[in-house]
Amino acid sequence: MDVWNSIVNDFSMDTCMELHQFRLMADSMSRFKHITDIDRLITMGNYTGASGLLSMPIDAFANTTTNTVTGVSIADTTDADGIVNNYINYYKLLLKYMNSTLNASDSSLLNVLANKCPYIDGSVVFQSRTLYSIVFNDIKQYNDLGCVDKEGKGNDSCAARHTNGTNNAGIEQQYLLQPNPNNGNFTLLQLVTDNTQVEVQIFNEIGSKIYQKQVLFENGISKFTIKDLNTGIYLLQLKENTGKIYTVKFSVIY
Repeated sequence: MDVWNSIVNDFSMDTCMELHQFRLMADSMSRFKHITDIDRLITMGNYTGASGLLSMPIDAFANTTTNTVTGVSIADTTDADGIVNNYINYYKLLLKYMNSTLNASDSSLLNVLANKCPYIDGSVVFQSRTLYSIVFNDIKQYNDLGCVDKEGKGNDSCAARHTNGTNNAGIEQQYLLQPNPNNGNFTLLQLVTDNTQVEVQIFNEIGSKIYQKQVLFENGISKFTIKDLNTGIYLLQLKENTGKIYTVKFSVIY
């Protein structure tokens, strides 16, 4: 899914015949395209359209075509069923959250998705973890040791760990923006409480900087009210005094 997303948005790759053929084939019909279409509709705030796509039998979009000239084929086989189902479950939960209809069973499923292994179950696991943090107002530190893919890449135990801020040694900083999407009013949360000043910049879809400010987090929380933001996608960049930079993508919808 990550490969599909990067390729479908990178037209500079058309110089490679094999990759160009992959894009043409995948863009015509595949489960990967179907999932990407759902994601785009949600980002645009078209929840009705996304719900309509989610109600369709996704296996009907499976595509394992092989191009006779280049030999390119789409890995949209039964091996991808688990990851595909994880994405479908995640988007259904996300829509329920946006419509304030999450129930206890949904919360349990979200917890299951958040604790899966991203190396095996897809990068949607990271998205599920973000949604979990928003729903439960609880930032977790996930230890993906033991998560390995079919080639044995990864680490050693997929257990989730809470960080209470009292023992931060070896814990990497993370930032969570919620709610997302929002209307210009949002909150940034730190995984590791840090009272030093952080520079925040926001860029619009064409890369123009529209906001810049030095901010302080109080108990790991900093609230923002930014007026006159147009509907669309923005990148928020945080630069710590150490020089380390974090980037968070968010959408504005009215």
